[in-house]
Amino acid sequence: MELQYAHFGCGNGQCGHLKCSYVEVADCNKDLGLACASDGCETIIGLDDAQNCGACGHACKANETCENGSCVVPPPAVPTSCPEGLLLCGDACIDPLSDVNNCGGCGSRCVVGPKQVGTCKKGICQFECEVGWGDCTDTWGCETNLANHPAHCGACGNRCDTAAGQPCIDGQCLMTECDAGETK
Repeated sequence: MELQYAHFGCGNGQCGHLKCSYVEVADCNKDLGLACASDGCETIIGLDDAQNCGACGHACKANETCENGSCVVPPPAVPTSCPEGLLLCGDACIDPLSDVNNCGGCGSRCVVGPKQVGTCKKGICQFECEVGWGDCTDTWGCETNLANHPAHCGACGNRCDTAAGQPCIDGQCLMTECDAGETK
């Protein structure tokens, strides 16, 4: 019988014992003590044996593979084509009609401004303001707080009469009527 990946050497303070020649191999059937009757280090544990991954009897889980002696979850398969209506962008199939990161084509991202929410509808970027905010000055984003802005109270262009003491509170121009005849 031929000894696989084993040689005679010293171990445990004594010479003349069989031992494995490489760290990537092991004596999984435990017959090295039989000397020349042994089949040596018959199992390669440092490569891709899913039943002996890195050690004798160390089996990888069903969703894992053995790579260089370690059980790993392989990355998902990269598609080479996509179903009809989808577009291959990098390693993913996307819908260019609704994907905000690839709106209308690969890499065409819907960039939102402050206090904005972006959507992709039919391949065109569309923007809406977050609740309580408005794009009242035609700058980038929704910069106007509609809850307390006297010139845009509750909606762009809805001006409170600040000269008459009318404040904008919670998106409404408020005015408290005086109590007739009562003084304090």
